[in-house]
Amino acid sequence: MNAAEVAEVHKKGTKVVGLIDFDAIEARWKAILDEEANTPAPEESEEGGEEVVVDPAARFIDFCKTETAKQLAACDALGLDGVELNFTGTDLNSIIGEEAVVAETMRQGAFFDLVNEWKASCGKAILFKGCPQNVIDKQILSDCEFIIINAHSAKNYDEMSYLVMMSYMDGIPADRYVMGVSTPYVNAAGIATGEFGDGTLSVIGAARWAILPVSGYVKAGISIDAIQQDYFNVTFVYPNAREAINIMNPTVN
Repeated sequence: MNAAEVAEVHKKGTKVVGLIDFDAIEARWKAILDEEANTPAPEESEEGGEEVVVDPAARFIDFCKTETAKQLAACDALGLDGVELNFTGTDLNSIIGEEAVVAETMRQGAFFDLVNEWKASCGKAILFKGCPQNVIDKQILSDCEFIIINAHSAKNYDEMSYLVMMSYMDGIPADRYVMGVSTPYVNAAGIATGEFGDGTLSVIGAARWAILPVSGYVKAGISIDAIQQDYFNVTFVYPNAREAINIMNPTVN
């Protein structure tokens, strides 16, 4: 999508947000390290000299800052209405010791600090998607309009509710939960997602989950990834998205 297309969408009253993807940055960094590990080291010259070795953790922080800044700049150039932060992170319960906590805090800061600065300068919307319980400085979550729980792998209502409860803790707003699902696809591990165990499409299942009564937190709606796959229907475009909307907001006859 280019700036002209965004402007056309805006004319219809639709908002557009860009993706700022920590998971993708991590994946690209891992690919760089893997490539370096598989590349033979250059032979030393006769002159010798001391090789300068840079800490991989410090290198990642610089890389993350650069990539995050690029993504934010691209969103600004397109004139978008905000950004969605995709962040899975590491289970904080698995991080043992003060040094490890400091290291993870710095890693996350390379991403979230730039987003905070961007938010302060432009005042545009932020949405969070992923695992909010793995964010160390949870203040940024209070600035997010929605907390989208990644439920691509959920196979029933109980698993969706479980994913929410995993993030139900101090510092995470409980009044803006959105269930994040996708149209059917096979992920990189070869696992089919986008469907419940009984064959119900996750898009439909999430809509039904969203209207089930609950106490303690607010179900604000659902989020559908790869919704363009639902468009290609010979008789009726977006049939499943339309059904999901009708489940949550039934038409009064």
